[in-house]
Amino acid sequence: MKNLTLVVTPKGIRCPLGCDYCYNADPLLCQRIGSPSMSLDTLSALLNNFMRYPQSKYEIIWHGGEPTLAGIEFYEHVVWIQQKLVTELNLCAPVENHIQTSGVLITKEWAHFLKANKFKVGISIDGPQDVHDAHRKYPGGKGSYEDAMRGAVILQKAGVNLGVGAVVTKKTLEDPLRVFDFMRERFRIFDFSPCFTAISADGTWTQEVT
Repeated sequence: MKNLTLVVTPKGIRCPLGCDYCYNADPLLCQRIGSPSMSLDTLSALLNNFMRYPQSKYEIIWHGGEPTLAGIEFYEHVVWIQQKLVTELNLCAPVENHIQTSGVLITKEWAHFLKANKFKVGISIDGPQDVHDAHRKYPGGKGSYEDAMRGAVILQKAGVNLGVGAVVTKKTLEDPLRVFDFMRERFRIFDFSPCFTAISADGTWTQEVT
């Protein structure tokens, strides 16, 4: 039986950060900026359709932008709808929720909710502060390292199932072993993804900004 993975962006591309390598910064996606937030009716219809398809596992990734902007109450509805469908449809297959976050909005309340409802969390941290802040900044230019690490520590202390993703940029490659050691010393699960070529505002292809 082939499984489907559902990727949901409940707040579209909205995000408190302005990372310069983000695919959501692509000017060809600017039409998505004003897209409405997902309503509870749309959420219910989406999960109903998805979970009526027979699978051995129901895997849902909550993505963005920044998915925590939807708020804890939204995800309480997510869990309630999922539990309701499991009962109504007599589903035996497990339901797995993953959420990919920058970590800057994580609080103890978020950590408690995510732990209690067995969400798997992916958090974006590129490495030591100088590496992370080279690209992962707020729109005003302030680096997000301190806020992201604060969120990661809160999740770790709560015992949340946490994985860390780092984007490899030219800054990373200045001292890759230092970045690797940083990740290994702080996180149990982590991985690296390359920074891809991006399109510039004038429509030409450019390499990632350094």
